[in-house]
Amino acid sequence: MLHVGLDLSRKRVDVHVMNDAGETVDTWAVLPDRDGLHALARRLEQHGTPVYAAIESMTGGAVRP
Repeated sequence: MLHVGLDLSRKRVDVHVMNDAGETVDTWAVLPDRDGLHALARRLEQHGTPVYAAIESMTGGAVRP
C-alpha cells in the first residue's frame, strides 16, 4: 500500500509517496490542471498497489513580510 500526501496550491501539486514503513518512495510536483493530475494518476498506477491519499489545500493565508 502507498500513502500519498498532496500539497495543493494555485501553481502546483507537490506529491510525497511513502510505503507502509513510512519510507519515501517518490516525490515530485505536477501542475494543478487536468493534464497534471492525469500524469499524477498514471505515475501512481505504475506502482501497482492500492493508494491512500490526503490533500492539503493552501489558502494563501501565509504572512509575507
